[in-house]
Amino acid sequence: HVNTGSMLILVKVPGSYRAKIGEEVEVVLDLNQLHIFDKKSEKALF
Repeated sequence: HVNTGSMLILVKVPGSYRAKIGEEVEVVLDLNQLHIFDKKSEKALF
């Protein structure tokens, strides 16, 4: 989970990747793999 301050993002990475708590990471979005859900209804928006 990545907290941007205004939203929480769930990021899937290879099991070999290990980030430390508080470590800054770069997130690059593949729009072909992006899914956005409504928080209340949990319905897919994109």
